[in-house]
Amino acid sequence: MIGLREGWRWARIGETGEYVNGVAFKPTDWGPQGLPIIRIQNLTDPGKAFNRTTRTVDPIFVVETGALLVSWSASLDAFLWDRETAVLNQHIFKVIPNEKVANKRFLYYLLKQAILEMLKSEHLHGSTMKHINRGPFLAHEVLLPPIGIQHRIVAEIEKQFTRLDAGVAALKRAQANLKRYRAAVLKAACEGKLVPTEAELARAEGRGYESGAAIWSASWTSGGRAGRGVAPTKSRSCRRWRDYPRCPRGGAGRRWSSLEVFNWVGSVHRRMFPKITRPDTSGLPTSQSADSTCRMYSRWSSLRPNASALR
Repeated sequence: MIGLREGWRWARIGETGEYVNGVAFKPTDWGPQGLPIIRIQNLTDPGKAFNRTTRTVDPIFVVETGALLVSWSASLDAFLWDRETAVLNQHIFKVIPNEKVANKRFLYYLLKQAILEMLKSEHLHGSTMKHINRGPFLAHEVLLPPIGIQHRIVAEIEKQFTRLDAGVAALKRAQANLKRYRAAVLKAACEGKLVPTEAELARAEGRGYESGAAIWSASWTSGGRAGRGVAPTKSRSCRRWRDYPRCPRGGAGRRWSSLEVFNWVGSVHRRMFPKITRPDTSGLPTSQSADSTCRMYSRWSSLRPNASALR
């Protein structure tokens, strides 16, 4: 053919070797023991469990490690078998290459390319499970170089794939390092190491500055509970809103009583919801303490959906 290099030629896939279709195993042939059955799902997903069989089959259907396989139904692709000895299920070709025509590794890449071409042509059939008919598949023409050049092509392909794998591995390492760098930058930012602190700036400029401890101390000497010189208590059993610094109640260093807590909650809710009507408490006990507690519980129950505002 015009335009071909010396020694190159067009050939049908059927000329490159023998294509043996697998056995139609039935569910009754399956069992817990025997040789694994290679199904299409075992080719596309190495994690899929095998069905096994003790059925005796012709040796031509036995697949050894390194065999070339082609799935021609559902998932259309070429594979090199890299697991234990097994038997071949239907809808998969076992390829026995004609070594005088095509090197097995070269044929593997050649068949992948041919299948891509057929997927774009009229050879693909089926509305739900796509497949390629045996006849058109074996009749599909491919370009064959001399055996020596086939070996060189395979070596170059695998060299480039090795470089590609190394690049992917390097990218994954870079992504992992980027996560660590991001965490380190965030940690440094939170510790004030990315920019000069107020103390460092003040020392550099020869001026004074107010420390955080001084600011905190000053905030506890101006009004409210802090006006009595009392900082919030540290009791683990005390909720955060029990130590609210501006509450007028509570003696020095002690926790609030339950009644004081609920009265404070009620006062906050009155400020948040000024239009809420006070519930009728005329039927409640007249004791001031009991009356206050009941009114507080009533207000708290009516406003329960918004209690999260205080947390």
